[in-house]
Amino acid sequence: MARSLAQTLSLAGYDVTASSSRTYSNAIYLRDLIEGLTVYKDPQLVVDDSDVIFLTVSDSQIKTVCDNIIWNENKTVIHCSGGTSLDALDHAKEQKASVGIMHPCASFTDTPISIRSISFGIAGDEKSIKIIREFAEKLECKTISITDCGLYHAGCCMVSNYTDALLNKVADLWTTMGIDKEETKEALLPMMQSVIDNLKVKKLSECLTGPISRNDTETIKKHLVSIDKIDDDAGKIYRVLGRETVRFALSNDQIDAEEAFGLLKILNEKEA
Repeated sequence: MARSLAQTLSLAGYDVTASSSRTYSNAIYLRDLIEGLTVYKDPQLVVDDSDVIFLTVSDSQIKTVCDNIIWNENKTVIHCSGGTSLDALDHAKEQKASVGIMHPCASFTDTPISIRSISFGIAGDEKSIKIIREFAEKLECKTISITDCGLYHAGCCMVSNYTDALLNKVADLWTTMGIDKEETKEALLPMMQSVIDNLKVKKLSECLTGPISRNDTETIKKHLVSIDKIDDDAGKIYRVLGRETVRFALSNDQIDAEEAFGLLKILNEKEA
C-alpha cells in the first residue's frame, strides 16, 4: 500500500518528501520512483522532515512504531488500517499531534495501483479529517466515516477477501469436472465483472438475478444435490448465502413471503 499511496499522492502534486521502511530496499525502490524523496533508516527523521506522516506498517506494528517516535503539535499522523482504531495513535495524541485514519477501500497486492476514484474509510480529530478530506477531493475519492473499526473492516474483508475465497471454492468444485482452477477463474471473471458493471449503474435493490430471484426451486434443488455429493463445506456456504439471497429478494419484492418460505425450507433441509 505504501508504494501505491506515495506514487498516487506524488502524481497528484503533493511533495512526498521522506520515507522509511523496515526493508530498506523497498524505500530505495520508492526513492527511484519519486523525485526529491529522501530515504531514512530512522523513522524519526521522516517525522522530523514532514508535516503529514502516513503509517503504512502492518496493523500489529502501528502502535509500536508510533510509540517509538517523538511527536509534536505541528505533526499530523495518519494510519492506513481499516481494522485498527485511533487508540493505536494515543502516544502521538498525548504529544499534541493530530491523529487520523485513512483506509483505502481497495485490494492491494505486490503490484502498485493508483489510489484514485475509490473510497476512504476515515476517522480522526478535526485537523486530520480536514487534511484527509482534502487528499480525497484531490484524488477524486469519496469518504465514509468509521465509527466501528471492527464492523467497517469486516465488511471490507467480506466483499474483498471472501470474494477471492468464494471463487477458489468454486474452482475446487469445478476441478471434479476436469477444469483447471486458473481456467475457472478466466471463465468466471467476465461474469464477476458484469455484476460490478450492473452495480455501477443500478441501485443495489435492482441488481439481483438468478434462480432465487425468480423462485426457481427446482434449479436450487439440483444445485444442492450436485454440491452435496462433492463438498460439505461448499454446501454449507451455498445454503448460508442462499438464505441471505432469499431475504434480499424478498426485500426487493422479487419474491413474495410464501415463495421465500418455500425457498428457505429447501435451503434448510440438510442442516435441520
